[in-house]
Amino acid sequence: MFDTFKQLKQLREQAHKIDEILRQVEITKQSTDGQITLRMNGKQEILSLDISSEAKSKDSLAHDIQSLVNEAVTESQKQGALAMRSIPGMPSA
Repeated sequence: MFDTFKQLKQLREQAHKIDEILRQVEITKQSTDGQITLRMNGKQEILSLDISSEAKSKDSLAHDIQSLVNEAVTESQKQGALAMRSIPGMPSA
């Protein structure tokens, strides 16, 4: 039973380390025309979304924002996998 508590504590410590690493990861994506910039951390939280005052059509803006979010999420997943590999005791898949 003591081993179970010890393992639980180790898992909690690993989760905390992963959380810290992911908060430090920052991903920046920009639309091809440079009018939209999205910043996201490794926890997939949007840190900022900047849209140029030279507004496009609403449909175009929505499409570009959706694309940037999808790209940033994909990148954060890659960064998260790398972060997990850097922690001792985590599977390297």
